[in-house]
Amino acid sequence: MSIKDNKHVDDISCQTNISPMSFFGDENKNNINQEILFDIESIKITENVLFTSILVNKNIFKEFINVILGINREQHIDSVAGYRGVRLDVYAEDKTTIYNIEIQTSDEHNIPKRTRVYSGNIDRKQLKRGEKNFNKIKRLYIIFVSTDNIFKKTELGTEINEPILIFENIALLNRNGCMDYVKLNDESYKVIVNIACDSNKINNKDLKSLIELLKDGYTAETPSNLSNMMESEAKRLKADDEWRSDSMLTYEQALTKKMEEGRKEGRKEGEKKRNLEVAKSMLSDNLPIKMIIRYTGLSEEEIEKLR
Repeated sequence: MSIKDNKHVDDISCQTNISPMSFFGDENKNNINQEILFDIESIKITENVLFTSILVNKNIFKEFINVILGINREQHIDSVAGYRGVRLDVYAEDKTTIYNIEIQTSDEHNIPKRTRVYSGNIDRKQLKRGEKNFNKIKRLYIIFVSTDNIFKKTELGTEINEPILIFENIALLNRNGCMDYVKLNDESYKVIVNIACDSNKINNKDLKSLIELLKDGYTAETPSNLSNMMESEAKRLKADDEWRSDSMLTYEQALTKKMEEGRKEGRKEGEKKRNLEVAKSMLSDNLPIKMIIRYTGLSEEEIEKLR
């Protein structure tokens, strides 16, 4: 079934014996103004639940790494794992290298610092407590597929349109006004796949096709082996009853957590507002700043702004 010919969610549900449901679950239906139905066919490849399921296919993963990094891992990677939950990622390793792939569809989270955390966590797990042989640490690629162009310009002001940005640790050297550098050679790489780039300017056909597919979410205008495999796997998964049921549960859990986070944030904002009112009252009574801080939890700077 193509996206353009997509039927109503009720028809899809009849075909798979899965009833339509709210993203938020029955217990929360009274807390929202509009129920959002789960239309499995409309899920884009860039959605975490589908992207992860596609990439854990070993053949697709190998081809993805080959297109993104220009590294052929056809003979080495034994298995690829996906981790289900609110955060979904893809993890694989061979004798020399570890790969961690994540997709980010919003700019709510700090990708550069997240790569730092992920890298540290993976490196720590490679060594036993007290281990001194750091040569055992494998080469590491932390790969973020981002729908936003998080690096708009270079340090010199040139606009960035590159589809792939590979970062490694270097030291910049100023040689009589000319910049030089030396690599740390720690074999730790952070890779950003910039979906927001202009795909028309990409010369590599396979990479151009992949960016087109990720940008559209369903199909690529330029044919390639990787895009064809990803499109076929997406269709296969969407037709699989077990995957459909599992993905609905994953969405429900993720969005329920988002709602809970929203409620917590609302409570925090309400508490902050009350504390500001209490601080104003205490200031009007000329009470000491230290006392106001102790009773409201506000900072001295926040309290001074109320004067």
